[in-house]
Amino acid sequence: MELGINFGYICSDSGDRLLETIIDRAKYAKELGFTALDFSTNIYRDDWRERAYAFRELADRNGIHVHQTHLPFNRYNRARSHEEFLPYVSRALEVASILGAKYSVVHADEYRLPKGEEYDVKRAGNFIYDYLAPIVEDAKRFGVGIAVEDLFEDFTYGKPRSRYTSTMDELLGIIERFNDEAVSCCWDFGHAQVAYGTEGAFEAFKMAFPYITCTHVHDNYYDKDLHLPPFMGNLDWASHMKYMRENGYKGNFTYEFVYGKMPPEILHEYLIFVKKIADYLFTL
Repeated sequence: MELGINFGYICSDSGDRLLETIIDRAKYAKELGFTALDFSTNIYRDDWRERAYAFRELADRNGIHVHQTHLPFNRYNRARSHEEFLPYVSRALEVASILGAKYSVVHADEYRLPKGEEYDVKRAGNFIYDYLAPIVEDAKRFGVGIAVEDLFEDFTYGKPRSRYTSTMDELLGIIERFNDEAVSCCWDFGHAQVAYGTEGAFEAFKMAFPYITCTHVHDNYYDKDLHLPPFMGNLDWASHMKYMRENGYKGNFTYEFVYGKMPPEILHEYLIFVKKIADYLFTL
């Protein structure tokens, strides 16, 4: 397995940060052993396309490999309609193609529970399929695979539930409904533990395994999405790693750290630490 990390944790691509600085940080990650970056450039800048091409040129020159990107999601931005939002998703797919990413990860949870109505699985599934269908076609046009991420219920739009793909039936249902090799699964280990608990997470992982092409690796406890390094939470890493090895997993193994920031003075030591954790995981 190739080890990756979400690049935003190391160096945020925002504001007027120089591309040369970004490349330097990418080289730094590669030297530490993180060779498959999860990287997305800022699609809200006016020069988003030019910047993506410039990064790709510098990345190729320095042997930097972008394995996957993450598509923007609109679940928590209620002010923007889907019609206004989808062009930004298309931009992100074009950027993924420019960067040479093999997959773009998507949250299939844009269904809004109508006020005063109960959650309806069939209605939500039909909405999500119709929402994703043009995204999948756009991705295929750009030569990028769509990897649907497993999620957990966050009750943003009401109880008892409103978030599609927070159950295995829904996650596998939407992937199988497309029945297209361009649509796969990004397995988020931490999300699965929040959704199903420690024992249930491993059973869910085995169900999704035939569709998994890329990953988000992190740990948690107390049913909270904490994005901690492995072994700092309750996930059963030994069972997961053994199953991946015995069943010939061919995808990447990519850390996703999203909360907090290590000060520059100790970031180097922290990244060496999480690299050692990955090295140990690969022996299990």
